Amino acid sequence: MAWPTMRVLRALSSGWDDVSQRSLIAGGDWQNLPMLDALSHPAIRACQDFDANPSLSKYERHKEATAVAGYPVTEARDMRIGPGWRAAIIVKDGVSWIVHVETHDRFHATVASRFASQNLAYTEPTADDMQLRHLKMLEAKIVGMTKSWQEEVIRRSLAAFRDAFVNHRDGQEVVAQLPSPPAEMLQPGAENVDLELAVSVVYESVNVQDGADAGTSALAEVSIRFESWKMLSARLGNSSSADGIVTLLLTTILPVLDNREETWTTEPAAHYGLDGSLTFDIEMSRMRALQLLFAAEHVGATGPSLGQAIRADVHHFVTQDDLKAAIADQEPLRAACGYWFVPARFPDSFPLCDECARQERVIRFLEQVTIGEK
Repeated sequence: MAWPTMRVLRALSSGWDDVSQRSLIAGGDWQNLPMLDALSHPAIRACQDFDANPSLSKYERHKEATAVAGYPVTEARDMRIGPGWRAAIIVKDGVSWIVHVETHDRFHATVASRFASQNLAYTEPTADDMQLRHLKMLEAKIVGMTKSWQEEVIRRSLAAFRDAFVNHRDGQEVVAQLPSPPAEMLQPGAENVDLELAVSVVYESVNVQDGADAGTSALAEVSIRFESWKMLSARLGNSSSADGIVTLLLTTILPVLDNREETWTTEPAAHYGLDGSLTFDIEMSRMRALQLLFAAEHVGATGPSLGQAIRADVHHFVTQDDLKAAIADQEPLRAACGYWFVPARFPDSFPLCDECARQERVIRFLEQVTIGEK
């Protein structure tokens, strides 16, 4: 990973794939700028594997700049078609810095002069650059911990649903102990949170007479209950950080067990108990239950992406790892068939995706699963 200095970022007035990032830089909004290695400028992207692979052909010692600077200066080349961008990378205190960026001809005309003694103060990283890097590294650490926490919440929620659906379809609760948020997400002095999620399922076959769902179908009345929910914010410190954790917990679990997006934040199907618990009542179709069972039982990401799903009127199966990645990164789901899709509240009469049904793990799952009778 190579870090561009703030001066370099301010000077890059063109070439951005995401112009909103350029706007943040122009406005000095460093806090909302994404991680520097995620910036969309080709000159910056070209440098991001420098630490791991400095011997790649796109990296070469710039002799003239090195001679003037008195220490190694590496030229990084944007390898796209055309003259492309060029960047100068130096290593200072063990950190790789991008200290000069220009298009091909201007780069070679100016790079050596950037390292002349009178220009070093405007070229090498400053204390502000080092502070920004420190803050972004800390931000990345917290983001990584948050994603790991979300993934464990999803895993335990799916496991509880599977246990309730497979073994206790008469409404008996299955209780899952949810992990406490990482300490870095909590306010100083806030206690760790032991929060339980109780999942219960009542499953029955029904006959639907009219509409798109006509025929024999099946419905599951699923209840998910958060113990001591009303006390959660207080135990987390009654702060904006606590509110964020509460919202994050809901928006991590609800998209897994309830794909009706309107319920995720407005809670129309939720009610509080006298003990302070929060309960969501969910009506789930047979196919939706199959989707969740498949995700609960199958880990490992899907193979190569095949692009956007071509049919919206089918059910897709997803693995647990792909479900975790989609919710944590807030991106479309990648189905077992390899296509990307945005979840919707499909009627139970919609068929399983033909391509998903051809996948070996889906075939084995459908051969083994028994969902009609207890």
